[in-house]
Amino acid sequence: CQALRQRYRIALIDEFQDTDPVQWAIFDTVFGQADADAGDDVTATTLVLVGDPKQAIYAFRGANIHTYIQAAHSPDTRLTGLGVNWRSDPAVLRATQTLLSGVTFGSDNIRFQPVTAPREHEDRTFTTTDGTPIPALSVRLAIGPNMVRDKNHDHLSTAASGEGAIHRELATHIRDLLETATIPDENRSGKTRALQPDDVAVLIAAKREAPVIRDALMALGIPAVIARGEDVLESEASTHFHRLLAAVARPADVRRARAAGLSWFFG
Repeated sequence: CQALRQRYRIALIDEFQDTDPVQWAIFDTVFGQADADAGDDVTATTLVLVGDPKQAIYAFRGANIHTYIQAAHSPDTRLTGLGVNWRSDPAVLRATQTLLSGVTFGSDNIRFQPVTAPREHEDRTFTTTDGTPIPALSVRLAIGPNMVRDKNHDHLSTAASGEGAIHRELATHIRDLLETATIPDENRSGKTRALQPDDVAVLIAAKREAPVIRDALMALGIPAVIARGEDVLESEASTHFHRLLAAVARPADVRRARAAGLSWFFG
């Protein structure tokens, strides 16, 4: 620990909400204040943590919300919030804050934190061709007599019918936006341009939705592609890395060496 502290006086962990308890114990031991009472010979270090506790709720990569809270609320921790969102348009931020103001997340009462947009983004508006503002956030319902109902409960629709209706409505909504919406032109200051298909992204909750939504868009003549739809472990790159690492693990194996020789790394 002392050798690492002398070499690295400042350590920074980005996306800290993805840190699991074991990782945090290691970082805290090496760079934190856990051994600050060991004496004057301990090199002082600074440990910077950057993260969003709301994301830890999803337990991505083994993240543990209790780990985040333990670190954030330690007596030796100084909390600083980022007050400006440089990624989102002002209208999106205002709409989100209207919807979530005062809301807490999870059993640990993580509070929603409002932020502002930079002044440079105030002119980033989403409008129709006649200048009418388009809502930055809308909650949409798929209802109607065409929804297939559960055989035993008329007031319930089947999951498949509900998903199909949502996908069709989504595609129709995107088509309407492509026909009527304008956005700021990044190449001409103060000017707008028509919304294009490659300006639109649909975020999904499960990979199985990707081809269904793509087909719904294609059915309306809207070109669509799936990004990051495949498992990285099934990719061609994964195969080449596997050949390389297998050869490194057992270099005397001629077959492994030949396989590595045919990989991207050697050709």
